Amino acid sequence: MGASADLRLLAGASRALKSELRRAWAAGLAETAKVLLVSAGRPSRLPVDSLRRAAFLAVLRGSLAELAAGLVLPTVRAARALQAASLDGFDVNVGAARRASLLSEGARNVRTLATTSLARFSGRVVPDLAARAASALWRELSASVLAAETVRAGESEAWQLDRIAVSVLAFAFNRIRTELAAGQDVLLRWTERVDDATGRPRDDRVGADSLALHGQIAPVGGTFVMPSDPSVWRGWWGRRWSHPPNRPNCRAVLVVWRPSLGLPAWRWSGGQRVHLTVRPDASA
Repeated sequence: MGASADLRLLAGASRALKSELRRAWAAGLAETAKVLLVSAGRPSRLPVDSLRRAAFLAVLRGSLAELAAGLVLPTVRAARALQAASLDGFDVNVGAARRASLLSEGARNVRTLATTSLARFSGRVVPDLAARAASALWRELSASVLAAETVRAGESEAWQLDRIAVSVLAFAFNRIRTELAAGQDVLLRWTERVDDATGRPRDDRVGADSLALHGQIAPVGGTFVMPSDPSVWRGWWGRRWSHPPNRPNCRAVLVVWRPSLGLPAWRWSGGQRVHLTVRPDASA
C-alpha cells in the first residue's frame, strides 16, 4: 500500500467514525433531554432554591457523563478495524502470531487513549452544558425550553468529537506500525497530505507544522523532531514524537522509506535539514 492509499484509508475511517460519534451524541442528547424533563418537571411550579438546583445539576451531569462514556466503544471498535488494515497494508512482513499479539496490545493502547480522550471531553463539555441548563432553571424557564437549550448547546460542542476521532485513529494507525517495524531493517517516513512533486499541500487543512514535518525520516525506535522552521510556533521547535499524531486533527501516516522508493526525504541533524539521495527503482 502506498502513502496515498494510506492517507485515504485513514481519512475514510476518520470520516466514518466522526459520523458515528456525532449520531450517537445527538441521539444521546435527545434522551438526556427526556431525563431533564422528568427530573425538572415545570420549574415555575416548583421551589427554585439552591438545594433543588444542585440536585437537578447532579442528575443532568450524570446523564451527560454517561453519554460521553458510551462513545468509547464505537471509537475502540473503529480503531481496531483500522489497525488491522494498517498491518495488512504495511510494507513489512509479519507472522500470524506476531500480528495477533500486536492487535491485542494495540487494542489495549487504543482503549486507554479513547477512554482518556472522551473523559477529557466529558470533563470540559458536561459541566458547561449542565451549568447552562441549571442557569435556565434558575431563571424559571419551562422544562421544554430547558431541554431544547441543552440539546442545542450539546450539538454546538460536537466538533470536539471530530478531534477525538481523528486523533485516536491516527494514533492507532501509526502506533501499531511503529511496533510492527521493530527489529526490521527499514526507516519510517512522516507523510502528510502534501504533493511530493511540488511540496504544496493537497488541501487547505494542512498546517504549517504539518508542512514542516512532511518527509522527515527516522529509524525504527527513533523520534521525529520539529525543525526550527520560522513558519512554526517557536515553542514547538525541537519537540519530538515517536509517531503521528503530533497534535489534535493531525492526519499524518508513517510509511516505510527506502532510497529505492524514490520518495524525497530528509533528516534533522545538527540543527538543520539533511536531504537524502533517492534512487528510484521501478522494481521496488
